[in-house]
Order: sequence, then structure tokens, then C-alpha cells
Amino acid sequence: MRGYLLIGLLMATLLGGCPEPEPTEPPTPAGCGDGVVVEPEDCDDGEGNSDTATDACRVDCTLPTCGDEVVDSGEDCDDGGTWGADGCSPTCRTEDGRLEAEPNDDAATAEPLAESEVVTGALPDGDVDCFAIDQVDGGWLSADVAGEGEGDCPADVVLSLLSPGGALVAQATPSTDGGCSPMDPVHHPGARFMEGGAWALCVSGHLAGPVPQYALSVELGDDTCALPDLPFTTDDDPDADGVPDVCDEDDDGDGVSDGDDDCPAAPNGGDELDLAVDGEGFVRDWLMAGPYTDHPTTGDCRPSEDQILEGDDDGAAIPELGEWAGEGIAWFVFRSNRRRIRFLDAIAGPTDREVYAAVWVYSESERDAVVAIGPDDGAFVWINGEQVIDVASCQGTNVDQFQADVTLLAGWNAVLTKVRDHGGGWGMFFRFLDVDGAPITDLGVSLSADGLWAPEQGDVDGDGAGDVCDQAPLGEPDSAQ
Repeated sequence: MRGYLLIGLLMATLLGGCPEPEPTEPPTPAGCGDGVVVEPEDCDDGEGNSDTATDACRVDCTLPTCGDEVVDSGEDCDDGGTWGADGCSPTCRTEDGRLEAEPNDDAATAEPLAESEVVTGALPDGDVDCFAIDQVDGGWLSADVAGEGEGDCPADVVLSLLSPGGALVAQATPSTDGGCSPMDPVHHPGARFMEGGAWALCVSGHLAGPVPQYALSVELGDDTCALPDLPFTTDDDPDADGVPDVCDEDDDGDGVSDGDDDCPAAPNGGDELDLAVDGEGFVRDWLMAGPYTDHPTTGDCRPSEDQILEGDDDGAAIPELGEWAGEGIAWFVFRSNRRRIRFLDAIAGPTDREVYAAVWVYSESERDAVVAIGPDDGAFVWINGEQVIDVASCQGTNVDQFQADVTLLAGWNAVLTKVRDHGGGWGMFFRFLDVDGAPITDLGVSLSADGLWAPEQGDVDGDGAGDVCDQAPLGEPDSAQ
């Protein structure tokens, strides 16, 4: 018998399967309609039971409720549905104002939404509703969704903000800190300093789940810089004046407004800069020139002996910003935000290649010291015109790897390095140590042989980049000298 049943089921499946059972209403309790309330009846008005009369006990002896398609006391409407955005909410309240309209599933079909509007919508499984917002340049946005009652939130909703180019720049999810899915310029960087144009704000269910009803509201601002207590990082405010660069009329704090400054991100307002080594004694500010190629080496990675800078003695060179350093290459400023000087951040060129780096350091008094360099690869070092280090080996950068005893004079001391790269990384660590091996951290630094460096406004080659921030202040490398 069991075999016949299995065969029958298989045949039924092959022929289209068993028909789905018709949905049935809950059975009417026995005795319903006799005017006597007996469990499991909720009510029983006898002949007064009705499925169409307001506030009547229903014919199945259940109480009137939202969703029974009868407008009862306390209800504004009742369309029998469990979804909103159709004029009647799932709790039988009239949905006033704007209702979202399909299709609006992406940025291309987003429907316009003004700041003063609140739009009501609903999201079946997998649905997305997108709204178009016109933003001014530098503006900000706040948005949130709400349910029907005060403090009520709809099912888990996600807000996504898309830039005019279609990039996702901010996303907000349900919060325990207030709001249902709040998006604001304080917690969402993408919602501040927005570019002008048509943005899209999209509403979706968490994990694409259904949301029977939501109400979306938006607030727009036209000036992010006017927001109080806007958080920002030190990267946003390099000159540490308490104003992020996007709102600062003088980004580098040199006293020259950005509109008049030919180097808005590098101080060059004419005042002398009191530079110094960092807290570990490393020199981070340099004049550089390079790359120089096609110069032969006498060792594995040893710099060439070719005197490129100054006749027959590179060590006698007096580098100066915007002056030629040989072979059609000019001295330029390199200021590093890290102790390892990475030459590839400023210059490239085929290997084998060489670079010169020059600086002046100030000592209050004459002292014995140790110069320490960690080059990648070979290196020469001159102190006050005397060559003190000659590295011929190939290696990566290592702090204090090669050292030499020197005497620092009272006042300014000239430092010049030449570093050759045989391939891969290219850089150096450079600092002075005392005779006990401790870093010397009280040295002043200048990028001029004349004492404290005064980085003036100037653009010799007229390319729009001031000499202080131009890696080729006299024109592109290899141009005619």
C-alpha cells in the first residue's frame, strides 16, 4: 500500500503537483449569533452581528478591528490592507501629504523631494525608494525616518546617500541614540561639504526586508562651515587654527588668503619660519634636486663620483630654492610629515637614479656629535663641505645604520647628502646624535644658507604653482638651463 501511495504522489508531482488548499476563514464558534457570549467568542450581538456595520460585533463573534474594511470608532479609514503609502496607514490613520510613487527604485528614477516635505512610503521585500535632492555647493543634509506615533520607528530601515556621480557616500541604520535611522553631517562625513548638484537619498529595508510604512523627512543646509561644533581631524586642519581647511580662507596660516596665495597648502607668506628637527631629532625639511640618471657607479650601489652641482666639488655647493642644480634640474622644497624621507613621493625616473638633499642645522654652541643616516641605497654625506660618509652597499632604510663623528659649529651648519637608488624603495632617515648615542633634539633647521628661511610668494616659471610648493620651480626637469 505504501508503494502505491508513493507512486501516486510521484505521478501527481509530474502532472503538476497537488493543488494548493484554498485559504479558509477561522471557523465560526458554535452558538455564535445566539446573543450569548461563550468562549472563544469575543462578542455576540445575535442578529446585530454584522461585517459591514460600524462598531458591530462581527458575524464570527470577533470584535471590530483595523483591517476589517469597516471604519469603526477611533479609525480614520480602513482599506483592509496592511501596507501604507496608499492613503490609509496599516493602523487605519489617514496618510496626509505626499505619498511616494513608483517607479523610484534608483537614482535615475528618483522622485524630487523638497526640504519642507515629508513623504510616506512602503517597502515590499527587496524594494528601494529613491528621492532626488538638489544641494548647493558646500551644503549639508540631515534625514530620518519615522513611524506613525511619536517616538515610533518603522521596521528596520536603511538610508543611503548617493552623490551626483552615483557614489555611495553615507549610510544610516537604526540608532539607539535617538532617531530611527538618523543621518546627519556630524556623524556622516558624506553628508557635509556636499558638492552642488542632484543627490539621491534612498530608503530600503534592512537586508532588503519589508517595511509596511515609513515617513521620510529631510533638512538641508547651504553652509557646512556655519555648523557649530563640527568635528574634524588634524588632517582637516593642518595649520591647527581651529578651522578646517574647507572653511578656512588661509589654509596654511601664513597670513596670505588662499585666493592670493600661490601655495595655499604651504606657508610662504614672507615671515621667517622657525623650523626644527622633530622630537626624535630627525630632519624632515629639505631642499632637493633630482633625479639624475646615467651616472656610473664605482661600487654596487655607491653614488657616482660625478660632480654635478658645483664644478669639481659638490660639497662646496650652496643650494638655493629655485636655482639650477645642474643638468636642467632646479632645487625644490620637500617637507615630510614622517621621519623617513621618501624620495619617491617627490621624484621618479629610471634606476639607477640619484638625488641631492640639502639643509642647514643650527646649534647654539660648538659640540661633538655623530651624524647618522639610514639610506636606500648608497649615500654620500657632507657636513660643512667635508665628506664624512661614503656608503657603497645596497639596502633598505634603517635608522642610524651608518654613522660618523663630526663637529657641529656654533650657528648654522651646511648638510648635503647624495643618495643613489638601484631599484625598489628609495629614501633615508637622517639625524644627529650626541656622543652617548642619544638624539639631538634642539637643532634649528633652515632651507637657506642665509639663516632662518623666509619662504616668499613667487612663481618664477609662471605655472600657477608657487616656488615653495613647485617640484620644478624653473620648469620641468631636463629643460634647457
